[in-house]
Amino acid sequence: MSIEKKYRISVCIPTYNRGEYIEELLNSFYIQPLALECQVVISDNASTDNTDIIVSSFIGKYDNIIYIKNKNNIGADLNYLQVVSNSSAEYCWLMGSDDILLPQSLYEINKIIEKNKGITGISVNQLYMSKDLKCIPSVPPLFKTKSKDLTIYKNFEEISIELGFYFGYLSGQIVNRHYWNEIISQGNYKPFLNAYVHVYIILSIIKVKPYWIFDPVQRVGYRSGNDSFLNNDALNRLLIDVNGYSKIYQNFFKANKKTLSKCQSAIIIKYIRGHVIEAKLNNASAGFFLRVFMSTYLLYYKILKYWTHLMPFIILPVKIIKIIKYLYRRFLRKKYTIDNYAENLDIKK
Repeated sequence: MSIEKKYRISVCIPTYNRGEYIEELLNSFYIQPLALECQVVISDNASTDNTDIIVSSFIGKYDNIIYIKNKNNIGADLNYLQVVSNSSAEYCWLMGSDDILLPQSLYEINKIIEKNKGITGISVNQLYMSKDLKCIPSVPPLFKTKSKDLTIYKNFEEISIELGFYFGYLSGQIVNRHYWNEIISQGNYKPFLNAYVHVYIILSIIKVKPYWIFDPVQRVGYRSGNDSFLNNDALNRLLIDVNGYSKIYQNFFKANKKTLSKCQSAIIIKYIRGHVIEAKLNNASAGFFLRVFMSTYLLYYKILKYWTHLMPFIILPVKIIKIIKYLYRRFLRKKYTIDNYAENLDIKK
């Protein structure tokens, strides 16, 4: 009778047509010192490329990989749920299939888990990289912090305000599978299959047991210029963030307007504004920005940062936006090199 091996960490990779990138991710996993003591679970959402061939080459070498390929595409959210449901580890590191693990990441996360028994999860910082995985030091990580120490959160509202927006970044989240499964068993996640079901689940976990850690060291490499949700169009991509987060935040904070406003402000600054600036620099039509305004006004008009941090970029001409961008990069923005957050990593700048 075979005994199922128990793992502390499982890297859970939902994927669709990422054969071009998944090999780099798996290579970044197997060079980790603890790789063979951890698990890899891949849920392939009916890819039509060579993903299965790439994964099979690793299955032939290692016995700690579980690979599931769906007959039909079940959508991103259900694929997220499926990959975790096939894990047998104590903690699941959700991982976008085009990102990479940075050196020593598994070892360091394992140490954090050992020293903080019973934590519900960890968020790790990311290193911004180009599409071909070159470090871009001029771009800060999505979550900026001056501290190099772990932050331990034990208040639900504080976590939501400071980290809520960051939960959307799949590869930055490590969750306690026991608590994840408890939320899934309740079935309340079903209205939130909006590309951010994992955000709903994480917030639900923290509401039950607010014990979450943020690790400021960059543990994952974020591959930019490769957003799969852009396949439709830029406006729909923006609305995924607007509507997805709004529905989730309304669910948790409808009766707490102050917290709701702070959470929504973070989405405006971290996501919506970025989409608008990118569209402006790509010379999107006036109709595009009119639709952005019409889609966001009723949700955000009571929030000060909507008017101070977003509306100017909707209204101003592209020439002014370019000048602001240049001045910001030239005089205000700090260069975020690896040394700022992840010292001694063996990565070329």
